[in-house]
Amino acid sequence: MASPGLRASCKNKVKVFINQATNRSLAEQLVIFMTEQEAHEALNWPRTGKGNEGDEWLAFRCLTADCHSEGVSRNREFGFGRCGRCGAIMEAVNPSHAQPHVKDENAEKPTASKQAEKPAKPVNVSNELATAKKLNEQLEELVFKRGQCPDDDRNILLMAYWALIFDFHKAILALIPNQLCGSAFALARPSVEALVRAHVAVRGSAADVKSLQEDTYHTDFDKIGQWMDKEFATEKLFTNFIGGAQTALHSFTHAGLSQIGRRFDGHDLKPSYDEGEIVEVIRVSTSAVWMVTNLVTIRLGFISEANKARDLYVEWGKR
Repeated sequence: MASPGLRASCKNKVKVFINQATNRSLAEQLVIFMTEQEAHEALNWPRTGKGNEGDEWLAFRCLTADCHSEGVSRNREFGFGRCGRCGAIMEAVNPSHAQPHVKDENAEKPTASKQAEKPAKPVNVSNELATAKKLNEQLEELVFKRGQCPDDDRNILLMAYWALIFDFHKAILALIPNQLCGSAFALARPSVEALVRAHVAVRGSAADVKSLQEDTYHTDFDKIGQWMDKEFATEKLFTNFIGGAQTALHSFTHAGLSQIGRRFDGHDLKPSYDEGEIVEVIRVSTSAVWMVTNLVTIRLGFISEANKARDLYVEWGKR
């Protein structure tokens, strides 16, 4: 028997540890490689002639108000550099939303009725599991089919973390349908941790790499998201993805209140995990799988695989 207030207190401690809008924010920040002609078109630049060959071109723009700096260049690993005028980080411009970011002061303001939220779609855990499993297999195959990769210290660590995240993800997807949600939720933190360490392996200092190799590295969840965004020029992608999750991630992994509160259904000692929470764990761990695959494919110069992985992830996010 449990105290009536125990379960409610525990559940409210950390209701949702990652915003469900994560997938949308990720998709909006994906980098799209294109031909030089397409990059010019994305910025509405006039262009004549054949131009340079290749499909590894990027269009980018400064988002600072009244700063109209923009440009086109061949693939730069992850970032687009800083604006030469104001110093802000440049953002990739994707064809689907390539128009300049201009605030329309005369735009009609939404009425109260327009502001009303649409009814939430009913969750379907079985479908979420199936689509996540399919994406896992597709992303894994993209990297496996390339065979070997450079075996320097950083890449060895990167590939190990890539494989580990896929292992965690498969376990999460296998545990949930077997009503072992406590174990599945406990793997959310290791998944995020492996994702973080993969990025540290790529862009961390020599001392960071050494600490990873010697198993003395410690993740500072309060700061690591900001560091990743700075190093990989991803604005607030990782800050939003990781930020605010620390308490719940630790609690689920280390037998904290987030887990204890879900061991009761009313006064009965039986697991009680909301379907919405289960879906969140599936989506967060699946997003981590794509993130590390994106890191690997771009790091190793697998551009066609990077583009394919992006397309698969965007399609998965439309479900």
